[in-house]
Amino acid sequence: MKLNHLIYTLMLGTALGTSSCSWLDLEPATAVSPSILGQGEVEQLLTGTYRSLQNDPGRDTWVLFDMRGENLINTYLSGSNDFVNNEIPSNNGTLLTMWRGYYKAIYNANTTLSILSNLEPSEKNTHIEAQARFLRAYAYYCLATRWDGVPIIKDNTLENVKRDKQSAVFNFIKEELSFCIDEGHLKPFGETSGAPFTVSLEAAQALMARLALTTGDMETAKNMAETLIANPKFKLSENYDNIFTTTNNSEIIFSFRNNTSEGGQNLYALFTTYNSPMKGSWFLCPSPESEKLFEDPADTRNNTCITTLESVSETYIIMNKFRDFTPLIVSRIAEMYLISAEAQGRNGLNRLNELRRSRGLNPYNNSDIASEEDYQKKVALERRKELYCEGFLFFDLIRTNKISEEVVSMNGKTNLYLPLPESEVQYNPNLNEYN
Repeated sequence: MKLNHLIYTLMLGTALGTSSCSWLDLEPATAVSPSILGQGEVEQLLTGTYRSLQNDPGRDTWVLFDMRGENLINTYLSGSNDFVNNEIPSNNGTLLTMWRGYYKAIYNANTTLSILSNLEPSEKNTHIEAQARFLRAYAYYCLATRWDGVPIIKDNTLENVKRDKQSAVFNFIKEELSFCIDEGHLKPFGETSGAPFTVSLEAAQALMARLALTTGDMETAKNMAETLIANPKFKLSENYDNIFTTTNNSEIIFSFRNNTSEGGQNLYALFTTYNSPMKGSWFLCPSPESEKLFEDPADTRNNTCITTLESVSETYIIMNKFRDFTPLIVSRIAEMYLISAEAQGRNGLNRLNELRRSRGLNPYNNSDIASEEDYQKKVALERRKELYCEGFLFFDLIRTNKISEEVVSMNGKTNLYLPLPESEVQYNPNLNEYN
């Protein structure tokens, strides 16, 4: 057996084992020591980290916040969905898949970084390190926005670790992204093969802008967003539909390739029907509330976000952004316009209006805005329309303290985050404690 096949078998595929094995027990006893691995293996492990982060948390994680935020509802074909109803038991299998999937990606990133520490320094290895640290940072951002505090694991360990507070996780993400940005370790967009599917300097800037907005650092959020808006490599697309159906567009900063050959995510099956060319299952559909978002006939986002499929006997309303195995977008330039608009307050009205014009809508005048609160409501509404079913809504409502106002299924609930997976806590009771 070749060594690189052994690595994939043990490091990228082992410990699927029994339900008693926690994914925070991150180093299988049979794994090859990173100290004996070399340059060829580290490059393969980096590729494995990309694919792990794309695939292992499962397809539901990509639309989790739209389910929980009531952009999406169950169809009569799906039965009940714990995430749509916001009644999520700790033994939910999808919950466990998400948790283990993100930590598997972190395990792979940590292994990559461990191997690099034993290799001769080079520009190539520094670039690999920066990509691995970005992917690890993105995994931690996903974990912290879903579960609040989670264990920060910088080096794979057999210890039963405790959770770290969400603020500590965000600080760690900031440190990782600062390494990528401030030290110039990531190459600019397009200077390596595979853009937008290779982590770039701009990808780190975009995630830093998102993180800064999350933590209330409005100055950094504005500055990072404005840096990207000024970058001539990106501009708002004249064709909204092309953003989701082609890779040749000016909007995408970073996305996962999501090819079938990579075991990609079949998201379209959740939304399309068997009568469609893509033969879906139609388990989720737009909520009546979200349908109203796209009633303005001038809005060029309408049919891309929500459309109808006709059959002989029935009309199906479907969410229409996912076609076949299209790339899974992590960041695009429209989000930066919205971040800048929100971070600047009413001084950012021009950014909000630029986005609206690009989508066929009339700009707001100052007289249309009654107050700062009214302005932020308009920004939030534009975010919900522009980023519809791209995985933002529920956490947007958490960070702006709007859950109780906006999400009916959360009425009376005080815990806004996902419960820890039951089997993980059984294996490691320390997860109930914080560092």
